[in-house]
Amino acid sequence: MKSIHANMRVLSAIMALCFFAGFPRSAGADNHSMPPAGEEQVVVFHFNDLHGRIERLARMATVVRQARRQHRHVYLLCAGDNFSGNPVVDQAEPRGEPVLKLLNTLGVQAMVLGNHEFDYGQEVLQRFIGLARFPMLCANMDATNQKWAAVKPFVRMETKEGPALTILGLIQIEPDSGIPSAHPSRLTGLTFRDPLQTATLLRGNLTGEGVRVALSHLGYASDRQLAEALPELDVIVGGHSHTVLESGVVHNGVLIVQAGAHGDYLGRIDLYLHQGAVSRSEARLIQLDTVEPAADMLNMVREFESNPVMERVLATLPRPLADKTELGNWICDLLCRRLNLDIAFHNAGGVRIKRLNGAVRVKDIYQMLPFQNLVVQMQLFPREIRDLIETDVTKHGKVDLLMSGLRLRVKRTAAGKIVKIELMDDQGRPLDENRRYAVGFNSYIASSYHFKHDDAGKSLEVTTAAAVIGYLESGRPVIPDDPALRVEEELLAGDVNAVAARSEDPLETGKNPFGASSAAGNLMADAMREQSGSQVALFPSRLLVPGIRIAAGSPIGTAQVRAMYKHAAANGIQVVRINSGALQTFLLERVRYRKGFDLQLSGLSCSFYRDKNGAMDRVECRLPDGSLLKDNQMLRVAFCDYDFDRYYKIKPAVVEPRRKDLTLESVLLNYLGKHPRLDSDLSAPRMVIRDTAVSE
Repeated sequence: MKSIHANMRVLSAIMALCFFAGFPRSAGADNHSMPPAGEEQVVVFHFNDLHGRIERLARMATVVRQARRQHRHVYLLCAGDNFSGNPVVDQAEPRGEPVLKLLNTLGVQAMVLGNHEFDYGQEVLQRFIGLARFPMLCANMDATNQKWAAVKPFVRMETKEGPALTILGLIQIEPDSGIPSAHPSRLTGLTFRDPLQTATLLRGNLTGEGVRVALSHLGYASDRQLAEALPELDVIVGGHSHTVLESGVVHNGVLIVQAGAHGDYLGRIDLYLHQGAVSRSEARLIQLDTVEPAADMLNMVREFESNPVMERVLATLPRPLADKTELGNWICDLLCRRLNLDIAFHNAGGVRIKRLNGAVRVKDIYQMLPFQNLVVQMQLFPREIRDLIETDVTKHGKVDLLMSGLRLRVKRTAAGKIVKIELMDDQGRPLDENRRYAVGFNSYIASSYHFKHDDAGKSLEVTTAAAVIGYLESGRPVIPDDPALRVEEELLAGDVNAVAARSEDPLETGKNPFGASSAAGNLMADAMREQSGSQVALFPSRLLVPGIRIAAGSPIGTAQVRAMYKHAAANGIQVVRINSGALQTFLLERVRYRKGFDLQLSGLSCSFYRDKNGAMDRVECRLPDGSLLKDNQMLRVAFCDYDFDRYYKIKPAVVEPRRKDLTLESVLLNYLGKHPRLDSDLSAPRMVIRDTAVSE
């Protein structure tokens, strides 16, 4: 009977996916018909990784309240990580209080602990749990200590008339440390077990009638493993990886859902039960931008946000800081100058915004640096700095640290094995191997990066955010140095896997992918254009990993592709038909937005012209034969599907059906298989910015 039930669930979920493939991600109107006789309908709403975006909770309230008026059995689940990301929440007194009050008002019915729930420390979290009007779940945390008695491994929710929900909660742990991805000092005294092993041990609690749910803060890849380990689950409601699953994914007969992050979406699952078991299910995401916020909760949000201290302007940037690399290096520059350090490091994951421009407020700094980590100083020899870098590459597969006072040249294999690290100062001079340097980094790095060093270090008793604020208040230059990438990584032969094309020239992603056309960007755009049969292809510069270099003549295979491009195995291609005039307007708008090259091109070369005031004035694009692109030509254009859906405000004449089997990675590997020798044309710039408005 179990196999029949599982097969019914697989078939029903596949039918649901087909039905909802064309469903609009909009306002949350209830388009579901009443279930047929003999079926019981359960509606489950879910969100994850809110990170303090409390205004989104007011929008969720509108959707959830409407559903509760229309349906008998409606549940609202939170998959963790409500803290860290909004100073209104992070700097509140008590910390996190706005989220607590709004979640209680919203009527959340169960929540799993996420790793960022520990960011404020255990005392604050215990208070939060004690005042929450919903159960807090975490099966793989040892809560035998009486202080954590309120945290339950699972909960069974029953109503007098409706079906029960059994909900199991699981939190991720890092493979190297065995603890969640949080500051180790905030996890002192706590023990965590492997989530998949824990779930298997507790499977006996997932028996009986009703809906069996895993409320997971593991990430999408681990959720798939969980579905394989516990096929008796009906649904895995996920978080942590910020994955957007528009209509869910059925894996091993289990429906897996996740709603992105930051309250962009509210997930909805409709489960239909027959004789006490789930017979079919439907899942979709509701785009909250189009939903009006509930007035009572919006008033609460506005009251929390009314803090004039947070609006104080500290400085004005002379130009935008356009990505995490620039932001992280800029933070390190300010730490060096404020705290008299020779070298400073900051982890990329600790920079929580992607862009900073114009007037910089206190609020912006706390949003960028929400974790309240203290700065730690150590006296380190260059050999110890190298060991820190090697630890970083082992941990992340690449150099993830941002820095000041240092330039790196790293030679490694695509799999992350380091062959050589060259350390230089800001002027390009090698570091003195016999000198100790004053090196500063946040306390998360000091606690989590296990590298060899003799000096135990000392806390400077100032948080990273406070040091940055102090520098900006001093009136010194706001951007003291160019914060562009300070790491050059050369991929050596090895770890090729499957395809082995070679390039006549070095294949580089560029230190600043937004600064110019790059050979790697041109290569991906060429592959997208050829493999989709389009006339033009546009590849997002943001998906290039900065500073990667493959030497001329070196083989290029799967490992090299994964080292050069972000999310290539997850993103695909969307082909549209669009008027050439609209396309040129779009390209001009993206250059204005980025103040650089937001896209890498194939099938066009474009010149962008600035007027006498420095404003981007117009664009001229030419076809491969050198002829000028005219305004009324209809073009077939290939986009990255994720960016097309999420970021681009463009209205093509035709949006072609999307091929789900194509990913950017598979497209490029197929292209390399057909073009084993890549010529030097890849290095030629396809976009330029000119200071005159004179036509070519």
